[in-house]
Amino acid sequence: MFKTGIKKTLILSLFVNISVLTSGCGQRAEVMPQKIFKNDSDYYIALLQLKAGNQKNAERLFLHSLKKSSAYCARRSSEELTKLGNVQERIKACEQLLKKYGDEDAELTAAKVYADASEYAKIIRLTDGLDMAECSNTLARLRLHAMREKNDTRYYTEAYRWFTLRPLSADHYNFYSSFAEELNGEDADDRETVGRNIIDFRIEVYRRNYNAAYEKFMQMKDSVPLIPQLVSDIGKTCLYGSSSYLNDAQIFDRYAAQLKGNDSQFYAYFYAGRLYDKAENYSSLASARFKSAMDAAGSDANYDNALWYLLNISLRISSDKAVDAVKKYCGTWHDPAYFDDFFEMLSPILLSEGRWNVFYDIYKTADGCASDAVIAKYAYIYGRLVQEGFASPVIGDTHGSEAAAAFTRALTSGNDVYYRVMAVDKLGYGGEQSDEILCNSVLNDNFVKDSDAEQLLLGYAAFGLPEMIYPEWQALTSSGVRISLECAARLSVFLNACGQNMNDYYPQALRIASRAASFADVPLTKESLALLYPRNYSQFVQEKCTKFGIDEEIMYSLIRTESFFDPDIVSSAGAVGLTQLMDFTAGDIARKLKYSEYSLEDTEQNIEFGTYYLAELLHRLDGSLLSAFFSYNAGITRVRRWMQSSKVEFGGRTVLPDDLFLETIPYTETRDYGRKLIAAASMYGWIYYDKSVCDVISAIVR
Repeated sequence: MFKTGIKKTLILSLFVNISVLTSGCGQRAEVMPQKIFKNDSDYYIALLQLKAGNQKNAERLFLHSLKKSSAYCARRSSEELTKLGNVQERIKACEQLLKKYGDEDAELTAAKVYADASEYAKIIRLTDGLDMAECSNTLARLRLHAMREKNDTRYYTEAYRWFTLRPLSADHYNFYSSFAEELNGEDADDRETVGRNIIDFRIEVYRRNYNAAYEKFMQMKDSVPLIPQLVSDIGKTCLYGSSSYLNDAQIFDRYAAQLKGNDSQFYAYFYAGRLYDKAENYSSLASARFKSAMDAAGSDANYDNALWYLLNISLRISSDKAVDAVKKYCGTWHDPAYFDDFFEMLSPILLSEGRWNVFYDIYKTADGCASDAVIAKYAYIYGRLVQEGFASPVIGDTHGSEAAAAFTRALTSGNDVYYRVMAVDKLGYGGEQSDEILCNSVLNDNFVKDSDAEQLLLGYAAFGLPEMIYPEWQALTSSGVRISLECAARLSVFLNACGQNMNDYYPQALRIASRAASFADVPLTKESLALLYPRNYSQFVQEKCTKFGIDEEIMYSLIRTESFFDPDIVSSAGAVGLTQLMDFTAGDIARKLKYSEYSLEDTEQNIEFGTYYLAELLHRLDGSLLSAFFSYNAGITRVRRWMQSSKVEFGGRTVLPDDLFLETIPYTETRDYGRKLIAAASMYGWIYYDKSVCDVISAIVR
């Protein structure tokens, strides 16, 4: 982590340039990085030589790194050598890589080189003994391609195993697209014909062509082998490619009767339950099948999946049934966070029904079973309902003390910032007490950092290779490597500095810092939290906020929530850039600002338009920032309709507190959007603008 008192400039001094070879991100060398990274320097300098077009020098340095560098740099050097030189030299480098490492990653690297060189026999020998059900899909695809080219007699058998024993991937689809005609050849015997029909069926499911997949299933339903992946695919096909839900559910009942105690039986019960549920008026049968699926589940994930559907059926029957099911099963699930969305759906229903005190029941009953984020949510809402006189104190105590107890529980909200800051506000905490709570995070007690991996990543920064950091960090963390908060903070600082020259580095810096904070090995500090809430594009934000009368912490929170500071992002709906504006909205803004031409891809203009639009909404909504936020996301007409319906749900109150109004909004996305904005604005105000949480929240939440 950043320790209090460490200056940013001191941290940046670790990330210096080699004055001749790199331009880095604008820092000048204070300490030559070769002195820090010693033998590993050859690897980084070799990469710089490659960028400069000096391949021979790079090869020489990579070869030297193989002998002298630490484990990660030596391996990366070996991998880089497989990309350099002529075909023979690359193949020789592959052989050296395999000899030294010999794991699946090395095999995959070598197989790609062999494929480029059409050395198919080498690929086959290399991958003999490969488990097609467990290995890398890309390696399996390369093996099958080589077997096809060499007319290997094992080709079809192995292809069938690969296509049936695991979830399909892009590698499966690409291979099928290249060789579909051959896989469906006319010279196949009956066994191969069935197998190829199954492959065709799975490909249609992968394409989500469920109607076509259902037709294929009906043609082979009596001959299909009931292995887990096929039963699962058949279930999806019946759900989305058929309307005969009851008949299809009965097919899965028959499957379940044929199977005993394995994953296939789990999927048979599971999809029988989903199909009975979709058939309507069969909730009892659906619930019974999900319970049977839970009994047959061979993994924690499968158990939780079936239980999630059981809880949702209960919720559709009545909130009473759902609450009873929570009380019965909350001690049996395995991943508490898996059920967060269920509790998110339950809470507005309870509010709409006026079941105020059930929030107390849930937060007390499920505490220790549900996630801290869920318990904080239900505790906070209950505390507010007591404060506003909707709920009665359960234990017969005064309204104030019971509400305070609920808010105190909401302070321990895991990594959910919103309910923590709202509880700080309601408890009136300030100063050091507030600071300590805002820095609170869930620590990973089992954290063991990989110092060599951290050295590798920091080396890229030190030698001015920012383009290497994020892909390497992704590869390492996705394979289970742990990176400490301190290392992540240093990388984030460096990438933020690089973002001044190339905006792509801003979201990369934020993602690295955010992941590290979510799995923190040490407590957070105000300095490390600043990396989670950066002020990128500060010149533009300051100028436009001054121009349109918006507080800077508000605009930063909007940009962070909308785009994570990625200027190139385009949503599925077509919203563009940092402030995620639609073209038709931007066109209207341009006319009002008297722009004859504009571009949402222009960073300054995007921020200007977004700031103006928020200010306009704020004016139209009588100065209500929270309503302006919601309108920015969902449209002003819809928000006004929600406000009226929420007042009805709370007994026709003329004025409804904003935080309770938020909880009644019918769209999960919009509720979450409001929470993120309030939380981020609170953190920005506290970190940068000498504002307490109470100051910021009082400006947003009425």
